[in-house]
Amino acid sequence: MKISKTTRSIMLRMMLAMLAIDALLGISLVLVEDDDLLLKAALTALSLSCTLGLLLVGSSATQTPRWAPLGFGLIGIVLMQCICSLLLIWGEELLPNMFTRRVTASWAILFWATFPFCIALRAAGYRSTRAMGFVAAGGTLLGCMLLLIVAWARWNTFNSLGLPVTVSFAIATCSWIGGLGLIARNRRPARWQYLAMVLAAITAVLWVYTAHLEQGRSTDTWGSPILNITVAVGLLTLLAGVIAICLAIPLPLAMRWLRHLTIVTTAVAMGAQEFTVITAADWPDDLSTRITGAAWILSTCCLLAMFIMGWKDSWDREDRQNGRTMSIQCPACGRKQHRPLGRSACDRCDQPLWLWCRMVQCPSCNYDLTGATTPHCPECGQEIRVPMEPPEFTVSGGE
Repeated sequence: MKISKTTRSIMLRMMLAMLAIDALLGISLVLVEDDDLLLKAALTALSLSCTLGLLLVGSSATQTPRWAPLGFGLIGIVLMQCICSLLLIWGEELLPNMFTRRVTASWAILFWATFPFCIALRAAGYRSTRAMGFVAAGGTLLGCMLLLIVAWARWNTFNSLGLPVTVSFAIATCSWIGGLGLIARNRRPARWQYLAMVLAAITAVLWVYTAHLEQGRSTDTWGSPILNITVAVGLLTLLAGVIAICLAIPLPLAMRWLRHLTIVTTAVAMGAQEFTVITAADWPDDLSTRITGAAWILSTCCLLAMFIMGWKDSWDREDRQNGRTMSIQCPACGRKQHRPLGRSACDRCDQPLWLWCRMVQCPSCNYDLTGATTPHCPECGQEIRVPMEPPEFTVSGGE
């Protein structure tokens, strides 16, 4: 599903018209003193201009499959924010005070939910992070909707950060942590990776139960067994995500030890963190807290080093393969890249590729290579290093 070019053209013209109105109202606001109606009109025009700009960005994103989830998600959340902003601008004096507070809270919830929601939808456009993106986006959206319901149905509970607010934050946070475990280089996550979602769900339930105990008994649960179990399950969920990330990042053979080092240092850091929670250690008086901090720093640096080496490996992969290159767009993930002629693979999703073309002229002496059957130029001996014949094609399930 795409937003048509005609619709986008209409939105572009509307945005240009709103910019002209913005300029006119802005100049009038400067020249006219203390005009409340003019101020509201200027704020309305500015809000509509920003909305049209973001809608144009979202509609443009729907043109490619990789960006389509982000485009439609951005369109929906921008429209809701526009409604809230218009109600705040024009309804502050006409509407009841409590209604205005709820509208303000709704706008704030939507505003802060936009960033993680759009990041999750952007991740859903990639093959390796598709499952993680949809899970994180779903959890963020569910938590946001629950906050909106609480804000409108039970304002006192929302204002006092009651248990329903804790539930919404637990759902959103655990969906992100559990979604990390679904990152995979292959088309689908492995079976063990779904364990991360189970652990994330258990973490959310324990988190809510711990908050319920703390609110019901009015006591501090720090150091209690239920909190220790909650933290332990949450750390296991995060560890599963780190393992999935480490396995998904391609590394050169000489640097694969970095993957094992990252997993080990992360496990050590999580074990030390759980020990500090059980013993109720104080920072920085207790040695265990300083050791835990050092372990987390080492683990983070190892993970960042993995990202950098994986990024560098994607640059060097083309140089390690023989043959001239061709600019293509991967049919699986849509990534635009330069790949060598012959047998190859996408540098993002490892989709097998075979690129073939017939050379017309020698790149060295411009000799006509039409009909050439050898990998060398008959005139100057230049190695062509391209497939001389197309690959043999087979159709699965056919004759």
